[in-house]
Formats: sequence, C-alpha cells, structure tokens
Amino acid sequence: MSQTNYANIRPGPFSATQRTVSRVAMVRQDIVVIGASAGGIEALTGLVSALDPRMDASVFVVVHLPPTASSVLPQILSRRGPIKAVHPVDGQAIKRGMIYVAPPDWHLMLTKRAIRLVRGPREHGVRPAVDPLFRSAALAFGKRVLGIVLSGSLDDGTAGLEAVKAGGGRTIVQDPEEAHYTGMIDSALSNGVADETLPVALIAAELNDVVGAPAEGEAMPGKKGNSGKSRNRSLSTPAVPVPRRPRR
Repeated sequence: MSQTNYANIRPGPFSATQRTVSRVAMVRQDIVVIGASAGGIEALTGLVSALDPRMDASVFVVVHLPPTASSVLPQILSRRGPIKAVHPVDGQAIKRGMIYVAPPDWHLMLTKRAIRLVRGPREHGVRPAVDPLFRSAALAFGKRVLGIVLSGSLDDGTAGLEAVKAGGGRTIVQDPEEAHYTGMIDSALSNGVADETLPVALIAAELNDVVGAPAEGEAMPGKKGNSGKSRNRSLSTPAVPVPRRPRR
C-alpha cells in the first residue's frame, strides 16, 4: 500500500454529489470534540491537515495515552495542520481557532467560560477519557457541539455521543471500513448514537463547510458582519484519505 503524501493535499469543499448525508438546517457548531484511541493518531493528523485555517471554532481532542507518557501530540498536530494545537492549563479561557489536546493522566472538561483539567476517576480504565469531555461539552454548550469518534478500541465515547445528541448537538463516527480499530466506532453505531458515519476525508469537508457557520438569522458571537476577525477570540457565552485496514 502506497503512503499518502499529506503535504500535497489541500483543503477544499466537496460537491453535493460527493456528500453521503443530506443537509439539514444549518446550526452553528463552534465547539468540536474529538475522541480517539488505538489507531487514531493517523486519522487525527489526516483530519487536522485538511482543516481550513479560517475555521471559526474551538477543537478539543482526547486520545488515550499512558499516564506517564510525554505527549508531543500538540506539536505533531501543529506541524501537520494550519491550526495551532496546545496542551491547555486548568482554567484557561476557550478561544476559537485553536486545538486543545488533553494532557496525559488528566480528564479534559469544559465549562461555559473555561477549560478544566480534572484528575477524576478513570473511565473505561483510562484517563484522559473521551466521555468526560463529551458530556461536559454537551452540558455547557448544547446544540453548539459537534462530537466525533475516530479509530479506537473498547467503547469510550458512546455515552459521550449520547449526551451530545441529547443536548441537541451533532455526532459523527469514522467509517469503520477505513479505521485501524473499530471498537469505539462499533459501540457508537450499535447503540444508535451516531448521526453520520463518514470517512476522514468527508469529516474534514464537513468541518470546513459547517463548523462555525451561523444558524439562520444568527450572528457569530463577537463577529460583526463578514468583516470580523475570528482567530483566537475568547468564547463568551480535497481532503485526506486514510488507508483501509482489516477490522480488529
């Protein structure tokens, strides 16, 4: 299997005929929460490398890591994509145009005004876990949340996606046919908590097209007309293919 040359791929919109989902009424979703585990780094780097640098949203990422690991994931994502990625600190204000990555051994959670790092009990045997991030995002931001589950083992993320849906948000899982490990994806699908199942290529296109777009008749917070700058503002209230692997 040939290696994908991510450097030569540029973000771009997909035509309507390439979409696998029907478009419903546009809802502003500027809080993006992403969970992944085994095999998820490749999908995650492919996804962020295809993001539009003007994306007017905040992205939060949980990847299962050993508690003593020294994570360089923010540096990897910053190099692979146009949006800066960091490990946040507890109490940090949420800004748009940023990717926040959970540090090892800390749950990443959200309130309406800030990011919280919490050393609570392990969930699904891991810390950080996907579910605490998704649940807290749904509680704080409701329909503004877009939850995404990528490759991973076991069932972390299922309860979190359920919370996102219950709060009026939208949920997407990676196409299991291209995922390295399908446990988290299969669990979400079998429990009926995924609105859409898309390959990483189309997930990136969906983010570029939908995330940060205002609902009908609704302006983006802090944005005046089409002239406001969106990068790094605090919140007050062709894409990348992923090689297909056998299921595990």
